[in-house]
Amino acid sequence: MRGVIRGAAAALALTVAGCSVEQPAGQPPAPSASAQAPSPTSSPAPAPSPTRSAADGTDVRACFDGTCEITVTGKKRIPLTTKLGVSGLTVSVAGPSKVQVASDDGMMRAGGGPGARLGLNGLLVEVIEVRDGTALLRMSGQRR
Repeated sequence: MRGVIRGAAAALALTVAGCSVEQPAGQPPAPSASAQAPSPTSSPAPAPSPTRSAADGTDVRACFDGTCEITVTGKKRIPLTTKLGVSGLTVSVAGPSKVQVASDDGMMRAGGGPGARLGLNGLLVEVIEVRDGTALLRMSGQRR
């Protein structure tokens, strides 16, 4: 029985010894067979349109009195009462997450991303959300 155990132990020792690889001094150990290459990073999916609907949809005329909540895609002109100190605005969605606002006369300009509060005379334009080239804006005004 001792011979069988010694033979099995010797076979095991040879098997284990055959699996080990000596590393030269100063070199890092080779990766084990269980190491996996990192999976390639995929590009992010395009951002979806705003997650909520604007109370006034895309109707820029709803903003005439300075109070509205609209969705803008691309570039839109918004007519306003002159009582706000601005006769109209051009709103442009600039890139994936930024909005530019300019008065009709070009004298006032402002821009920002989600959370920005843009003031133009008696009008406040809040950028609620910008996604996939579409902005959700809330406007409020104080008549002058």
